[in-house]
Amino acid sequence: MSGCFPVSGLRCLSRDGRMAAQGAPRFLLTFDFDETIVDENSDDSIVRAAPGQRLPESLRATYREGFYNEYMQRVFKYLGEQGVRP
Repeated sequence: MSGCFPVSGLRCLSRDGRMAAQGAPRFLLTFDFDETIVDENSDDSIVRAAPGQRLPESLRATYREGFYNEYMQRVFKYLGEQGVRP
């Protein structure tokens, strides 16, 4: 199927617009490199979703220069554990 990437785990649309795969989606990927979706650094706005709009110091202390993606993975994991949902 043209335009379908089954390895990614994302659903693929058939030519008639119906979903080709069954089941509930598990992930939503969003890229906002130019701040057109959120009018600020979206990493900063994500923190406001945390309880008390602040990340625990124990989590913030895990940030290491050059490992920002790994740090944000821990942030998202924490938010999920706290019950934060889209």
